[in-house]
Amino acid sequence: MQKVTEETRLNQIPVIHVYGTHYVIGYTIGRQCKSLIDSVLTKWKFYNDVIIEKFLTPEGKQIYDASLALCTQKFSSYVDELKGMADGAGVPFYKLFLLHIDSLIVPPELEDEYGKQHSQTGCTTVMCNSDEVLQLSILPNNALILRLTVNFFVELQVIIGHTEDACPEFLNNVFLVSAHIVNNEGTTLEKFTTLTYAGYLPGYTMGYNHHGMIYTVNTIFPKMTLPNRTPRNFLARAILRASNLHQVVDILRDAGNGASDGFSVNLHFTKQEGTPVLHNVEVGPNKDLADESELSMLTLTHGEHHAHCNKYLRLKIEELCGVGMESSTHRHKTIGRHLIPTSMEEVKVILSDQSDNEYPIFRCGKKQDYVKTVAVGIFNVTNRKWYIYMEPPASSAPVATIPLDM
Repeated sequence: MQKVTEETRLNQIPVIHVYGTHYVIGYTIGRQCKSLIDSVLTKWKFYNDVIIEKFLTPEGKQIYDASLALCTQKFSSYVDELKGMADGAGVPFYKLFLLHIDSLIVPPELEDEYGKQHSQTGCTTVMCNSDEVLQLSILPNNALILRLTVNFFVELQVIIGHTEDACPEFLNNVFLVSAHIVNNEGTTLEKFTTLTYAGYLPGYTMGYNHHGMIYTVNTIFPKMTLPNRTPRNFLARAILRASNLHQVVDILRDAGNGASDGFSVNLHFTKQEGTPVLHNVEVGPNKDLADESELSMLTLTHGEHHAHCNKYLRLKIEELCGVGMESSTHRHKTIGRHLIPTSMEEVKVILSDQSDNEYPIFRCGKKQDYVKTVAVGIFNVTNRKWYIYMEPPASSAPVATIPLDM
């Protein structure tokens, strides 16, 4: 009999279908995932040894109170979701809210070497917007005649692949939430399906909504964070209601406040007319302290591709040294050694790459890179399917195939 431990990578992904108000869906998620939430809060060493300890200081409590007041003012419905989750899981609300402001409670300038090595996680996204190329080779009977190779350009391939990388404590502690949120009168407010971490609001991962938006998120680690600005998890939660690129940009710009921390969002809108386009939006705290986020957007038209890890590629914002930066640099170099991806199979190969022994793309929690890939998602927009893997996708079958029902 095979021995299974807490460290065993399980080929499973729970799916929770929820309907109701913001509080009700939060309560339902908390109730159904209580054991997973308890596991994270109990076993996550960095959370208990660093985040909780900093929270208990006067400075930590001041940041907590200011952040909660800001989120309650701007995103009261999402605070209600989190309160429902805490009630459903039977845990104090503050323990879940702290998960969403970890980099504010423990700002980069206060991190010691332990923090720099255990707080920086991240993900890899690879996008391609091209024709798949099939090659037909013809070798005539006369061996003196050279082989003739003909390229056939077949259907348009729009692929978004993403590794979800996290602290080891989150292995097997992720799930899918398929939510239909209504107000008290039963009017639809939001409909989305997204990968979700135990204890967190939906949004800061990958998924899609009923408006046709597909998205993935990459964490970035600026050296300066702004504790009096909007936590990035709440901005990522807010884009789940967006129906077009303009709305997403407005949410991420967050005029009047701005993001407290760094991340990037990769996007595609399936219902947009014309030739498909993909987008990457880098988001950062405003280094000039203006009351909106710094943004930089890249648009991929037909024939283009892009990869994004956990470092800024366009915004000129100073970043924190540590595992996040070192791993990102290595992963980008590894991606650069691959051929330009033009198919789902080629994206799978890139996201499975473990050729870099120190900092692989599919991460396994080694000594120098403690982070683990807890899931891989590949959106095949052409086929309208979302494939989810727990193992390297080039050598394994998806644990779930989700129709992109939009």
